Order: sequence, then structure tokens, then C-alpha cells
Amino acid sequence: MSIEKAKNYLKQFGADSRVLEFDVSSATVELAAQAVGCEPARIAKTLSFRTNDGVILIVAAGDAKVDNPKYKARFGCKAKMLAFEEVEPEIGLAVGFAVNAIIKPYNNYPLIQRLFREYLQAYPAALQELLCRGHYPDIQPFGERYRRLLGEVAIFADQPLPSRRRRAHEAAYLRGCCQLAEKMYMSIAALAGMDTASQTGAQ
Repeated sequence: MSIEKAKNYLKQFGADSRVLEFDVSSATVELAAQAVGCEPARIAKTLSFRTNDGVILIVAAGDAKVDNPKYKARFGCKAKMLAFEEVEPEIGLAVGFAVNAIIKPYNNYPLIQRLFREYLQAYPAALQELLCRGHYPDIQPFGERYRRLLGEVAIFADQPLPSRRRRAHEAAYLRGCCQLAEKMYMSIAALAGMDTASQTGAQ
């Protein structure tokens, strides 16, 4: 990808004049900091990882490191960066190309679908636990999954590419699904609350 292509993309936002070009390499955090004349922490670096739901990009400060336990808790897998030869085919930019504005949008749609499936699969089991076995189900995971869904849908909606209008339409549909998930959560929470109240009254 050429610098001219980057400028052409940024031009629609009136930001093409903000692109800096150097006579020296700025391919690494250290080299970029030297070229700009700032601390490495002021340089934004893009890290590419492969997850169970596809490739993701994390933009971090130049001196920041990935916290592996937090990464695994967030994405459900160990942190595995893309190999050098995988980067350009996967994200559309060569290693060291310091323009984040043209990176392919974060496609978390498969992740959202998986989260919805897990949510729907857990619901009948919780109802059976409550209605058939008389046990108070643990509804906390429903709340956590619901909040995770809302967060991922918000991220999906904020992506401007490939089509802002299409993305807005899909995001509206996903928000509708989130409303259904919320109603499911509220209904089982209400049933669980009634069950707890009846047991308290019986005592």
C-alpha cells in the first residue's frame, strides 16, 4: 500500500496534510520516536492477533505490553500474534506501515453470533433448573453475557467501513437482538425472584 493511497483516503476527512514523511525509517516504535522527536510511549503501535473468531488489531502505546491473563479473559484464547508473512494478506497493510486509518474494519460479527448462540443455549437449561428441578439458577452469567453483547455491538456499529449505511442497518438489527436478550434475562430473573420470595414466605 502506497503513501499516496493513504493520503487519498484521508483527504475525504481533510486530514491528508497531516501525514508526515521522513527521510529515515519509522518502521519500529524506536525509529518512529527518533524520527518524530518524542518518547516511544507517544507512538501508537498496532499489534495483530489471531483469535478463535478471526484476526483482531490492538492499538497501544509504544512502550505498552500485552497482559496475557487479561487478554485470555477478554478473547477466550492465548495471545498469538500473526506471523510476518500473514500480516499484509490479513489486514491489508505491510508490517511497519504507520497508517492505522485504512486498516480493514474490526469484523466482530462472527463473535457476536457466537455470543448470541451461547446465550440462547444457556437459557433453556436455566429454565429447566428453575421450573423442573426447583433450583435457583445462577443468573449472573446472563447479565455478564448481555453486557458483553452490548459492548461488541457498539464496537461493530462504530466501524465506518465497508459501508456506513449497511453497517448502521446491521447494527440496528443486532441492537434489536440485544433487546430480546435483555427481555429473556429479565424474565428469568423475575421468575427466580418469585421463587425466592415464595420460599421466604413459606418459612
